Formats: sequence, structure tokens, C-alpha cells
Amino acid sequence: MNYFFFNINNVKVKLFYSIVFFAVSFMIYFPSLQNEFVWDDKAAVEINFNFNAFVDSLKPYNAEVKSNYYRPIVYLSYFIDSRLWDKNPLGYHISNNLFNSFTVLFMFWFVYYFFLRLGYRDYALGGAIVSSLLFLTHPIHVESVSWVSARTDVLCTLFFMLGVLMHITKSSNRYFVLIAFAAFYLSMISKELGILFLPLVVLMDFATGEIKKRSSVIIYIIYAALIVLYFYVRSQSHINITNVSDKNVEVVAANNLIKYLDILKVLAITYYSYIYKILFPVELNSFIYDITKDTYYLVGALFFLFFTAVVFVYSLLKKIPVIYVGIFWFLLTLGPSSLLSVIKMTPTSLAERYLYLPSIGFSIILGYIFIRLYNIDRYKKAALSALILILMFYSVSTINRQKVWASDLTLWKDASIKSEYACFPHNNYAVALREAGRSAEAIKQYLYVNVPDIKCSKADKSLLYNNFGVALLDVNQADLAIKSFEDSIRVFQYYFKPHMNLGIHYISAGLKNNNSEDFKKAKYYLQNAVELNPGSGDSHHYLSIVYKETGDYKNARIHVKKALRLGLAPPQKRDALRILNEIQNSDTKEN
Repeated sequence: MNYFFFNINNVKVKLFYSIVFFAVSFMIYFPSLQNEFVWDDKAAVEINFNFNAFVDSLKPYNAEVKSNYYRPIVYLSYFIDSRLWDKNPLGYHISNNLFNSFTVLFMFWFVYYFFLRLGYRDYALGGAIVSSLLFLTHPIHVESVSWVSARTDVLCTLFFMLGVLMHITKSSNRYFVLIAFAAFYLSMISKELGILFLPLVVLMDFATGEIKKRSSVIIYIIYAALIVLYFYVRSQSHINITNVSDKNVEVVAANNLIKYLDILKVLAITYYSYIYKILFPVELNSFIYDITKDTYYLVGALFFLFFTAVVFVYSLLKKIPVIYVGIFWFLLTLGPSSLLSVIKMTPTSLAERYLYLPSIGFSIILGYIFIRLYNIDRYKKAALSALILILMFYSVSTINRQKVWASDLTLWKDASIKSEYACFPHNNYAVALREAGRSAEAIKQYLYVNVPDIKCSKADKSLLYNNFGVALLDVNQADLAIKSFEDSIRVFQYYFKPHMNLGIHYISAGLKNNNSEDFKKAKYYLQNAVELNPGSGDSHHYLSIVYKETGDYKNARIHVKKALRLGLAPPQKRDALRILNEIQNSDTKEN
């Protein structure tokens, strides 16, 4: 290397670079270690607190209720964290940071060996260094690393990068291909995105000339067999296909041609939105409710995608493999996430965490361009200056962005400002305010959302009314709270919590007034809650109270035992054990 003094083939030098990149990656996300659990982190930790979630996900079985996700490695990671750290968020954030640091490490060595296989010996080390620095500092990754529940993308990418590294270096050690097989499968069972490993390595082998080898065909067949195995195991207990949503596809279903054209329009705009975000990571937002679908934006999207296609074809014809592999990497791995805008499986149309794996392709292209310009004397200073400025901007933005993910208060305050007309962030901000003891401010948020301009699905509106009712109870506005719970049921009758909350209210009224009518109402609403969500321990617990107070000890015993089996918070658990003890004492006296 004419501008680096180390012999990269030396084992100590390899260790040096590995330690440096691992340490830098870990340190840039060090502020996240102080962050709390946010959004649905607590739910994820609670659900995966035992080993059963991991074991069950590995076994093919026909479940009555099938899940959209098959990610046993993620469940295993939660289980290990729970055993090491209980429910201390510090440990979970350490794990996310470690996963990210290993991903950067594998990326560094992959880019280095990939460049070598392409014959770019003079650019290999420099390209690996620049590409990895661009990736590890890019602020678009904060959501993936700082949010515990987003570790799916990080784990998938970690094994994905280990797999491509082992694949690209398999000629130097025959056992590396076995590691590649294992890493590929682990990537798939971390997140479905890992399936795209196969088409990507085929293109890389085309670029390096490995595709001509007879052994490559055998390797591709084994990769394909692993995909078949994955789909078989997954299909036994998990859903593989989700229907297209009409939320973004605003067309008459009967007109199939228009519908398909509108789907293509949504995909084009989604791709463009993601490309814009990774190029200009300025206005980052944790909750992007909808995509921009005006004509001006569509024209920009089509032009940019056409330009990208031209560059891809040009680089293919001119044999510039880093460019066409990088573009293919980015567009291919972004494809499933772009489809989510059509399928609408999540509350958001776009999410920054979905750029974690695709951004590696972007970083490789940008790193290649910078290192090529740096090696041209007249562009050397300009390229170095531009790179330093970009890395400084990326690093500062990444560090500052982690403050937003520090707590639910900071996260949802930021999201409610940036997604002003989406009800979900305002609802979550109000919940965070209430949990912080600021119920009056929470009520103001609920009142703000309850206007015609706010975009809200029926389910979200029901959630909002329910939470509004809970906040009203905090300020002793029981009559308004009851109305809010009833509005929640009216908007979306299948949400169990307003039924449960009304049941709790009428239990309190019944105990206070010794009124049998209140207990009848409590029983009605709590039976609805149990029917809508049989897995709610709280609903069973409160229904057991109704049965106990009305003298039906048989049903009280059934529901209190179910509640304890399903799991309760410590205060409710103590109360449930008290109820069970009273019932058993009553049985003893009768006998």
C-alpha cells in the first residue's frame, strides 16, 4: 500500500485493525448504554423472558394462532440477556452495541477481501477503511442500534456479513464455506431479509469470476436447499404471505390494472424516499406514518430510479463491479422493506432501521469513489476534505440522535413534532407524560389529537380513547373517563382494554356502593375482555374478583388460576394469591 505502512497480511496488523474498528464502533454508540427501554422494548423483553419462545420457534407444529415472524435467534438473544441482566436496559443496549460492532468488523474484512478478489489491490485497504467508517458513523443506524427491539436488523446483518465474508474467502480455507452455510441460515432465522444472501453472492461471484467454477454450482444448490429448509420449518407455525393493504394503494380493487400501477407508484416513491434519507440524513424520524404521493415527488422518484438504472447498466457494461454490486446490494436488500409500504404490516410506511443492511451497499460505493479520487493527485485534497467533513457530520448526528432514543418521553416528543398529523406518536407521548406523573399535559395531547386533521386508523383511535380515559381517571374525571372508554369500544369493538378498564371501574363502584348492578356491568365488560384477549392475565384476575364478590367461588378459582398462569405484575399477583388463599380457606370451612 503506498499510503499505509502496515503489511496487512501480518496477523498482528489484522488484529490491530480489527480491534480499532470494533472499539470505534462500540464507542460511537456508548451514549446509548444510558438509555431506557422505549416503545415496545418492555413488551419484547417480557414476551421473550423464558426459553420456551426460542425452543418453540424451532419446532414445526401447527399452531392455532400463527405469527407473522419466525426469528428464533432474536428470541434467543432476549433470553440470554434476561438471564444475564434480568430487566436492566443497560445489558440489552450493550448487546445491541456488540452486535453492531461485530457487524462493522465483518464488513471491514469483507470489503477488503472483495476488493482484492476484484483485483483492486491498491484500493483494498483504503476502500475497506473508508467504507467501514461511513457505515459505522452513519446516523441512519441509530434506530437499529439504540432501540433494543430493532436488533432484528442488526442480528440479521451480522450473520449476513459473516456469511459473505466466509463465502468470498472460501478459497483460502475449505472450512470457510461451512461457516458461510451456517451464517446464511442464522441470518434467515434472525430476519426474513437474510434470504437475499443467495442472489447477492451469485452476483459477487460473477464479478470476481468465481461463478465459472464447477464447485460454485454445488454451493448455490446447498444455499438453495437451506432456503427450502427455512421455508418448510417456518411454514409449519408461521404465516408466509400477507395480503396487500389498501392504506397506501388508493384504488378501486375491481380495476386490477390501475391497482398494479398504483402499487408500482408506491414502490417507486418508497425507494426514492429511502435513497433520499440515506443521502441526506438530516430530518430523521422514528415514526413516518405515510409516504408522500404527490405528482412532483413521483416525477423525482422516477427520474432518480431511472438514473440509478442507467448507472447500474453502465457499470455492468464497463466492468466496474464495485458500482453494480453496490447498487444491486442496496436495491435488492431494500426491496422487502419497500413492499411493507404496500402490505402495511406495521404502523409506519417507512422505517429508518430498514436501511441498516442496504446501507452497506451504499457505503461500499461511496468508499470506492472516495478512495479512487484520493489516488488522483489533483483530487486528493478535495476528496480527503470532503470525507472528513462527512464523517464529522455523520458522527455528531449519530451521537446527538441517540439522545432522542433515551426514553419514551424524548422519543415521542420528537416524533409527535415531526409527525404532527399522525395520532400514534401523540398517543404514545401522552402515555409517556402520564407515566412521568404529568397527567394534565397528557390530557392536552389527547385533546390535540382529537381533531379531524389527524390521521388515525380505527384501531389507533380506539387505543387513543382508551388511554385518554385512563388519564382522565388520574384527575378524578370518572364520568368523562367512562365516556372515553365507551367511545373506544364504539370506534373499534375488538380492542380488549377499554372493556377491561370499564370492568375495573365498575368493580370499584360495586365495592364502594355495595351495588350488585355495578358487579353485573363489571362481569359483562370483563367477560368481553377475556373473550377478545384470552391471554390477558389482568382480565382474568379482575373477572375473578367479580366472581368472588358475587359468591361464585368456582369461577373465581378458575380465573384467578388462569391469571397467575398467564402472568401478572407484582401488585396484581399478590392480590390474586390473596384471593386464591381466601377461596381455599372458604372451601376448608365448608368441608
